[in-house]
Amino acid sequence: MLEKRIALFVILTFLVAGLAACSQAPAPAPEPAAQATEAPAQPAAKPTEAPAQAAVQPTEVPVTSEGAGTPKQGGTLTIAQPLEPFTLDSRVDPKVEGIVALAQIMEGLIGKDLKTGKTIPVLAESMEVSPDGTTYTFKLRKGIKFHDGTEFDSEDVLFTFEFLTGARKGSIYAPQYQPNIKSIEAPDKYTFVVTLNTPWEDFESLLINHWATKILSKEAVEKAGDTYGQNGAVGTGPFMFKEWVKGDHVTLVRNPDYWQEGLPNVDSVVYQRVPDGPVRIVNVKSGDADIAFQPPLDQLTQVAQDPALQVICAPGNPQVFITFNTSVPPFDNKAARQAIAYALDRQQLVQSVYGDYAEVAVDMFPAWHWHYDPNYQGWSRDPEKAKELLAEAGYTDSNPLSFELVTLNEAEYRDLGVLIQAQLAEVGINVELRPMESKALVDYRKTDDWKADVGRYILPSTISDDYMWKQFGAKGPLNPMHYNQEGGYQNPKVEEMLNKARTSTREEARSLYRELVDLITEDMPRVRIAYKKNCEVGGLDVRNLQVQGTDVFPVKEVWLDR
Repeated sequence: MLEKRIALFVILTFLVAGLAACSQAPAPAPEPAAQATEAPAQPAAKPTEAPAQAAVQPTEVPVTSEGAGTPKQGGTLTIAQPLEPFTLDSRVDPKVEGIVALAQIMEGLIGKDLKTGKTIPVLAESMEVSPDGTTYTFKLRKGIKFHDGTEFDSEDVLFTFEFLTGARKGSIYAPQYQPNIKSIEAPDKYTFVVTLNTPWEDFESLLINHWATKILSKEAVEKAGDTYGQNGAVGTGPFMFKEWVKGDHVTLVRNPDYWQEGLPNVDSVVYQRVPDGPVRIVNVKSGDADIAFQPPLDQLTQVAQDPALQVICAPGNPQVFITFNTSVPPFDNKAARQAIAYALDRQQLVQSVYGDYAEVAVDMFPAWHWHYDPNYQGWSRDPEKAKELLAEAGYTDSNPLSFELVTLNEAEYRDLGVLIQAQLAEVGINVELRPMESKALVDYRKTDDWKADVGRYILPSTISDDYMWKQFGAKGPLNPMHYNQEGGYQNPKVEEMLNKARTSTREEARSLYRELVDLITEDMPRVRIAYKKNCEVGGLDVRNLQVQGTDVFPVKEVWLDR
């Protein structure tokens, strides 16, 4: 991590990087590999403690599909994906497919160099941070236009952040930002200032990764009113929205006025809805698609041997876990939850279902995250301890623990369910499996009939909140367990520390999060199983596809060698 930097250094760094971004054409891609196999992931950066007020330097670096020669211009990039967006309004949850599309349409004040993982300027040409880490002053680029032809300036930035602070209604993310932001102002046309109540370790990561911080066109949003996002979106990004044929595809086209000269490379991007995972792969092989988004991991070992395809993987953050309802029996009892955890051989689960395309989720943070601790051991399978905990919870051979385990109705989760059922049977736990579609599970979790399920979260950012407060905080949007909620299992110390960590410097937060890992693991409201790799399957003519931990990949530098 960088040494503590003063504001002038931040400004100079951004100015130099900004000039480079504007003046350099994309670098030629390296020579292709001899055969189409899984691209080797670069070693994960060692997690380090960041000094107070240091600018965020994410440690994840993407893995890139490689190709020789100068990037070619033109062509249509077709991406086969499981679902369509929920919306294209960044003020609400667009779901992963919407977030991926918005990443091409909209831009934020700062971003990340996908080759180095370092912070770079985007719509802000410079950023000054006060010595106490609470005031951010952004000098904005001039001459940038939104896709509707209106000029980008500080009024648009102020408009965007007014939703985040709750000054304007309409953003579901206001509860995440409002408690941390003291004030926002636009003192002139090209200056924007944010003042925080206290240092906030996730703030710069949110500016980089969170779709809600991407800058809205005030004019476009006000013109569309309540319908904004239902049939398109307006931004400053490399691609413009063209059409959304509901249930079929979303089409984006090149922004001819994009401020980064020479980009994007392709003329258009089509996000084609193809629900069946194997069919997405077949479509790439046949040429009907260029990239299969979120391919089924259980097929990748075979796919990687196909000379007509390439598999590009990076260490990811999609989490797989068992989630408990802590508000009703049997899992309102901590010992029962712990018994499940100690009865499972997670290594066998991961290897059997995912092979080399996932790793056991030992820590609560993925291995590339700055709060990850490589020395943390977590827990291991211990059938005897599981039996002791079952006895502590009141279960015997004549009165065994029995419950319904819901699984997502997808092959990998059904397979996990069968293995979990068999492993738990070895310690006398009876499990009835019930596959369920994702939307139905969301509703089922709201009932007392729901006891536990095997599912996943695909986290589209790198912020610490995603792994902690959002999942385990009383008001966290990803907390269906009722953990620290009314009627659920309570641990006031966890709630207090989660809220404190959110308003701390990174150095302070690291210490808190490491203690929280121990406390939450002890309570076991969720049994973490795996972190899956982010993998995409592409045709051999797809060049410079940058796959990263968040599985939200930009395509402005992708080119087609055909």
